[in-house]
Amino acid sequence: MMGPIQSLEKGKTPAMGKAYAFFYAECGASSIRYELNKLKADPDTNIPKNLQVFTYTINEMHRNKMVANNERELVVLSAAWLKKGANYFMKTFLPYATNHEVAVTMNRMFDFMTLNNSVIALDRSIVIEIYFRDERGKFVAKSETTATCNAYVEPVNAWRRG
Repeated sequence: MMGPIQSLEKGKTPAMGKAYAFFYAECGASSIRYELNKLKADPDTNIPKNLQVFTYTINEMHRNKMVANNERELVVLSAAWLKKGANYFMKTFLPYATNHEVAVTMNRMFDFMTLNNSVIALDRSIVIEIYFRDERGKFVAKSETTATCNAYVEPVNAWRRG
């Protein structure tokens, strides 16, 4: 459940929760975006319609510098995930949410895509890791937290490729 909506003072920018993922998919980015838009449109998924999702190949991320200067640690992480077989980078933003809440929402999106065999099927090798910045400002992997909804996420040490 997302945090409460707060009143916005004039001239103030709303708090923006952010989460990032590295994952493997055989399809193109347009197919991934199509599936994500379907999920957001389906009321049964409970994915917020105002969730902003941006998907790039990891190579595009590097070439076009798709991360802000304060997120440079993601570039280092992306190099490691590229070696492990990931080929996509996703970043998500949601107003009035914490980073952890956005990570849980992103996890739920991947769960739906996996269970529905839409983009990422259960019988394929799955490479997924979700990161968010914790309260101390450090990037942490969602699989390292005590959060729920980790059913499909494989920790780094359990990664496999078929």
